[in-house]
Amino acid sequence: MRLPPFPILLALCLGGMVTTVTAQQPPPPVKPAAGAQILRRANDVARYPETDPELQPPVEIEATVTFVDPGGTVFLQDESGATFIRNSKFGLTMRPGMRLRIKGTRVPGLYIGGIAQDTVDVLGEGPVPTPVKVTPDELADGRYHYRLVELQGVGRSMEITGENTASLRLNTRSGLAEVRFDQNPPEDTHEFVDAELKVVGLAAGAINDRRQLVRPYIRVADVRAITIEMGPPADPFAQEPVSVAALLAAANRNPDIHRVKVKGTALSGILGGGFYLREGRKSLFVHTPYAEPLQPGDEVEALGFPQMGNFSAMLADAVFRVTASGTPPSPTAVTAKELANGSCDSELVVVTAGILQRSVIGNAWVAEVENISFRVIGPPDVAMDFEPGSRVQFTGLCRVNATRSEGYRTFPTAYELRLRTPADALLLTAPPWWNAARLTLALAGVAGAGLLVAAWAGLLKRQVNRQLGLLQLKTQQEAVLEERQRIAREFHDTLEQELAGLSLRLDAATPRVADDKARQLLEQQRKLLSRLQTETRDFVWDLRDASRNEVPLLEALQGLVDHLQTTTAIPLQVEVIGETPALPPLVQHHLLRISREAVNNALKYALPQKVVIKVETDVQALKLTVSDDGKGFDPSKMSVSGGHFGLQGMRERSRKLHTELSLQSTPGGGTSVGLTLALPALRASFT
Repeated sequence: MRLPPFPILLALCLGGMVTTVTAQQPPPPVKPAAGAQILRRANDVARYPETDPELQPPVEIEATVTFVDPGGTVFLQDESGATFIRNSKFGLTMRPGMRLRIKGTRVPGLYIGGIAQDTVDVLGEGPVPTPVKVTPDELADGRYHYRLVELQGVGRSMEITGENTASLRLNTRSGLAEVRFDQNPPEDTHEFVDAELKVVGLAAGAINDRRQLVRPYIRVADVRAITIEMGPPADPFAQEPVSVAALLAAANRNPDIHRVKVKGTALSGILGGGFYLREGRKSLFVHTPYAEPLQPGDEVEALGFPQMGNFSAMLADAVFRVTASGTPPSPTAVTAKELANGSCDSELVVVTAGILQRSVIGNAWVAEVENISFRVIGPPDVAMDFEPGSRVQFTGLCRVNATRSEGYRTFPTAYELRLRTPADALLLTAPPWWNAARLTLALAGVAGAGLLVAAWAGLLKRQVNRQLGLLQLKTQQEAVLEERQRIAREFHDTLEQELAGLSLRLDAATPRVADDKARQLLEQQRKLLSRLQTETRDFVWDLRDASRNEVPLLEALQGLVDHLQTTTAIPLQVEVIGETPALPPLVQHHLLRISREAVNNALKYALPQKVVIKVETDVQALKLTVSDDGKGFDPSKMSVSGGHFGLQGMRERSRKLHTELSLQSTPGGGTSVGLTLALPALRASFT
């Protein structure tokens, strides 16, 4: 059957000139580039440089519809090239051959640019543009993407891919090409196989996310896009056969792109997507999509397309028929050298090998013969088990899976042996029960037990040492605490009481002195005595500091505030945000000293209405802030040389905690002193 050319069919389907129709659409998602030149040719739209996808030039072109996608994309072409628009929101019926005037904005496409149309005017209808004759290589390089193209070749196979879709593979002199049907695929696919065909359709392909053409193909609307230039032979098996030896010698030098016929004896049934055929002393693999009954020894005629496999020639997309039954062929014994040089590719061979390991996938093993390893694949649905170390005689079909090249030569690097039945694997010697694996497991068990005992002993010793250390530390801490308490009592009962008595005497004597100079001297001594009393009380409080007894930080801070509140009428407060964690004693000691120094500075110099100690904590950090609402100062004028040693001491303590002291103050705006501790790093440093 010979169909009329695709352009003629299109012309027959198209009507006469129609009236002009204008269709409006919402504004496109892209913004026209200010001052950009209007694009008036399809190729300029398709190939416009992609500088900023959101700023695109305006478009005004006249082009002809070449193809309408069922999903709503309309492909256009003028004398310069091809582009596309979206018709999903139009309501217009688009057909190949319609002449359109389109105004809009360019949009980036998956591979080439298209148009987000504002208006579409139908100018009339006529023939589609003349298709460009292409090769598979020209489809792959993308130069004719979305253009109407023509490709000639021989039908190789037809696959129904969906309810209304199909894929046709074409054999051409420069390689394979794919044709995809959008709808209405042919009911009889056999009329295309081995027929000389001409295809007219849209050059398209699969695009990745990098806007690269991964798999080119030609899209056609239906079977009318295919013209049968010459049908397949009436009896394809009537042609003269080609010897297997000749096909193996010249598979990629055959100028004919039609199917060839080979004859021989089947070495296997359908196995791994095909079967193996032997003629004389040569064999080859025949790939076929059909699962017809076939037995080793059957005399077979096969029709297929010669092509190179991984290492040797093969027959692809083949059909076959059994002409007679016979005796299964005998396998050929092969050596490691023959296995290594690939001379047994596609042959039925017998080889004795040692099992190295069981494959993790499927019914397969890794075997070795004279330091050459290969994969053995057992028959499907048959349980077979060989332990590493076994010696097995395998009979199977050998295939080369991978190769490497050195100079002008190619060498096999990976092999597989496919078994036909369980009888193709004969166990010669089983591995000894006490093998290397079991010995390794036994030694590993003994070593593991020894390690566990050693680890247990080490942990026990470590625990004992730890408990002894804790007891010793606790004894030392209790002794130190008792001595500190004793000294604090002595200071309180002697020096502090004597200072209090002296203060009372000075208070009583000062009003009785009439001489002003003497009274001023007594007042100075009274102030000095008051400072000595304060320092003595602080010293006694330091000795009784509860933080050294591992009490919580908040309890220690409250004790500090209670102590300082006895020396001033200015309110002192402690505020807590979050749950305060337990801190190492040394860290807590530094925080208390910084807090006390900051509060004392506020009481001495700031004249505040109140002083607040705030603690804020979360999982990662603890923030301590001492703030007042006093008169403040200019921090830039502070210096150690000016006598501010308390501030320097706070900074030194902060550095010991691996942080920096924060000081914020303005004249008349109060003062805030604080620091932030990273808790995970702090625990790692002080434990």
